[in-house]
Amino acid sequence: MHPFRAILPLLLVVACADTSKPAPAFTTRDSLGVTIAENSMTAVTASCTVDSVPSLRIGSAEDSEDSYLHRVMGGSRLTDGRIAVVNQGTQEVRWYDSTGALVGRAGREGKGPGEFTDAFLMYRTVGDTLWVGDYQPWQWHLFGPDMKFVRTVVTAPSEINSPDVAAIFDDGQQIFGKSGLGQRANWAMDSVTILRYGPNGALRDTVMGVPSGRKGQTVADPGAIWMGPWFEGAAQVEGTGDRLAVATWNEPELVIYTVGQKVVPSLVIRWTTPDRTVTDSAVPPRARNSLRSTRTSRPT
Repeated sequence: MHPFRAILPLLLVVACADTSKPAPAFTTRDSLGVTIAENSMTAVTASCTVDSVPSLRIGSAEDSEDSYLHRVMGGSRLTDGRIAVVNQGTQEVRWYDSTGALVGRAGREGKGPGEFTDAFLMYRTVGDTLWVGDYQPWQWHLFGPDMKFVRTVVTAPSEINSPDVAAIFDDGQQIFGKSGLGQRANWAMDSVTILRYGPNGALRDTVMGVPSGRKGQTVADPGAIWMGPWFEGAAQVEGTGDRLAVATWNEPELVIYTVGQKVVPSLVIRWTTPDRTVTDSAVPPRARNSLRSTRTSRPT
């Protein structure tokens, strides 16, 4: 699953053709109404850091067993400072205050309104409404800021499995992305098909297909897991408000779409990439041994 989700600020910088002057940090241009923002990573002088000491811990040994978390499948910080999480181990949504104290819960295992078979994913929309996924078949249970169940939205036509990527927008539109299914060549390029659903769950259209990297099996077994090669990228799709962000496989580009009656591109962010060759010294010994053992069964 996807844990706490946040869109981090991008440091935008770009190179120009005049080599007699220092490269500008960032330039933009217009292309048929779409802003193109181009960046040069060689001009980056700042970086983000994450404190090694957590600011909050929930479910520690000092807490009661009632507060323990098991198989957390999503979470979000609300506008009032509360923290909501999907605890699949108990098939419920839990709310904690800013100090980590449990202040509310909703849902349980079952098939009734607001109940879960396999609680999975959480998205917060305007007004702190939570959309919490459940399957099979795929559906969304909505919970209000008062921690009470509101309604259920079922996709139509029905989707059996959980999405590979998903997004919920403030107007209730939903993005559901699923990868290619069925027979395919080992280590062939996979893709994610992005579907758009209306606020009532009815399918509106297929928005796009996003290349998502190569997939294959390391052993010749029909039940073996399909995975991607080491150090290769994958498709990333995120949405909030009325914006959809799409990153395609290994391309150094992020496309931002405005979501309304139509889904239209409004901003393209590009950046230069340094040499990304992965050396042996950058790989821990244990992982290096695993990597070498699989190179005979998949391409490099």
